[in-house]
Amino acid sequence: MKLSKMPFASLLAIVSLCSLAHSSVQSIINAACNGSTPGAAVLQAGIYPQTATVTLPSNCALYINNASITASSSLVGDLLSSTNTSNVRIVGPGTLNAAGASTSAQSFPLEFFGVSNGGITDLQITGSNQGGLNLWGVSSINVRGITFSGLNHAPGASSPAMGIFNWVSAHPTQTSSDVDVSRIRCNGVPGGGCIYSDGNYNHSGTTGQYNGLVNVSGTQVVLVGDDGVEFDHTTGSIADTSCAINSLPNQCVLIRQTSRVTVSNTTCAAGTSGPAYCVEVARFAMADDGVDAVVINATSAWGMIGQPDSGGIVIRNVDTSNSVTNIVVDGVTMSGSNGHGIYLEGPGSTGASFEHFVLSSVVSHSNGGDGILIQYAQDVQVNGGIGYDNNQSTALCATNYTSALYVSNSNDVVVTGFRAFDDQSSKTQCYGLTTDSGTNRTTVRGADLRDDLEISAGVHSAGTNDSICYRNLANSGKCVGLTGF
Repeated sequence: MKLSKMPFASLLAIVSLCSLAHSSVQSIINAACNGSTPGAAVLQAGIYPQTATVTLPSNCALYINNASITASSSLVGDLLSSTNTSNVRIVGPGTLNAAGASTSAQSFPLEFFGVSNGGITDLQITGSNQGGLNLWGVSSINVRGITFSGLNHAPGASSPAMGIFNWVSAHPTQTSSDVDVSRIRCNGVPGGGCIYSDGNYNHSGTTGQYNGLVNVSGTQVVLVGDDGVEFDHTTGSIADTSCAINSLPNQCVLIRQTSRVTVSNTTCAAGTSGPAYCVEVARFAMADDGVDAVVINATSAWGMIGQPDSGGIVIRNVDTSNSVTNIVVDGVTMSGSNGHGIYLEGPGSTGASFEHFVLSSVVSHSNGGDGILIQYAQDVQVNGGIGYDNNQSTALCATNYTSALYVSNSNDVVVTGFRAFDDQSSKTQCYGLTTDSGTNRTTVRGADLRDDLEISAGVHSAGTNDSICYRNLANSGKCVGLTGF
């Protein structure tokens, strides 16, 4: 091995050892790294079975050159771990395989506790019943090129392949920050999701406690048992997420009880069970932090199949104790859901707990229900977009009024430049726009709702004080479809 090929070679004390069946990875690390002077331990190709947890000290790089660190049946605890350290690196290509450990005693293949300035690169992580990689209360950490497979879960538990958390056991308020995650692949994680970040895990800290600057990009979800990427109490971004056909039962991307997040370039294929949402932004029933300032853009989903409210993008709040507010959806295409293309669902009463939404440049078509359904919301702006050929699940237009855009029990909805039509030979979409009797102050201008192409008409409006101009008369500047004056 040439030292010139190793980073910081002039500073590193290097120990290289050929693999033997009984080689101790810990002894190799101890010989190379004393915790103060930078050092590097190198594992050559081979299998290294371990009977005890391997620990990394500060200022240590572990190079796994096509080697596999495996758990013996006597191993209790993690396979590889580092606690309260800094400047720690694990570099592959290599494998961490925990399959040999006793199920009752096993923990995780890899965990960092309170580590700062670290990196984990190019690993295969497999064979665990408790998940794959956990980061607890870390800072300035880079994780890239990790493939998770063969991960299950203990009875009654659900474990993500990768978790980013506050440090619960020792320091509940020590959140994780400045974590960059890229090129993650989850293929065979039936016991949990792919990536889960929560800055107030188990609610052991205080309200308003967040992981910060967590950026996840390039995640491929092939087969998992829960969500693709989930952020709770986490600020940052989720980009370039791809969920393959039949890859997950729940959400591809879930933003829950968190604020200040951007979700971009999400691609979702058909699901076969569960809620099956491409992107969901939600507050569930527990009294916890609200959701604020979330942007979703450049997302496409087709064939999301599950519960009746399944869909491409779902934004919901089920509790008035905290709000879901200030959400922007821009440049998305939703099609073929057995539910709705885009679904905004408030907590059953129109008020401050679910308000301030902008939908721009949306295409929603060929869905089982509505193209866009807005329910129990307040202050919604729909800027442009197309809704067509929806209501594929039922033809009961006289009773359900299924539409390209349906506004139900909502206040102050403004629609501009929206186009709705049905160009099928056997039409399914009942209306271009529907507002019900619980809706107040719907304003529509510059829209083409095509009453000549829908089954029933362009507009069905039972709202109060609606102002709807859904088509200009030629050469007159006047409108047809004015109601509610």
